[in-house]
Amino acid sequence: RADHIFEATGASPIEDGVVTIEDGRISAVGPARLMADPGAGSVRRFDGCTILPGFIDAHAHLSLPADGRSYEQMMLDPDEMQTLIAAKNMRLHLESGVTTLRDNGARNRVTFVLREAINRGYFVGPRLLLSGRPVTHSSGHFHFCNEVADGPEGLRRAVRRLVAEGADHINIMASGGDTAGNIPYRASYNAAELRADVE
Repeated sequence: RADHIFEATGASPIEDGVVTIEDGRISAVGPARLMADPGAGSVRRFDGCTILPGFIDAHAHLSLPADGRSYEQMMLDPDEMQTLIAAKNMRLHLESGVTTLRDNGARNRVTFVLREAINRGYFVGPRLLLSGRPVTHSSGHFHFCNEVADGPEGLRRAVRRLVAEGADHINIMASGGDTAGNIPYRASYNAAELRADVE
């Protein structure tokens, strides 16, 4: 029970509202005056608070510390450090109300391992939708994440490998980026290579 509930449906916030949870899922939302009395001891009050749906961060890189260093400097950290950075960033997201996070690229298996740790109950975290390693051409943007693929067959192998490891989506570096030596406005792959990726 909270002072306000914002449902994100376009309707006005519910004043003095209740969210009913059964078996870990929301089963009802409404004004307290219209909700069934659940009985003593089963109501958690959040006075002065607003309950709202969880946020979705659709583009994150959990393993990057956002500390002002260049990509090349950040990639000097070993995978173990990047995993710890990702765990910290995941916690910060969750504490900020992000309940679903779409990570668009990390080195090696860093984010896959982190999600497995959440699934095993070692950490509490948001739902993670992962691309794993970004697919890029030789010396391309984010090449240091280690999924370099050239030519249609190389791209097919890269995508198949990532899907087998548990990728929810594929991040193809279709143009250059901020990685040293790249040109952001130049295409990284031709149409045949991109078609192979999509297929």
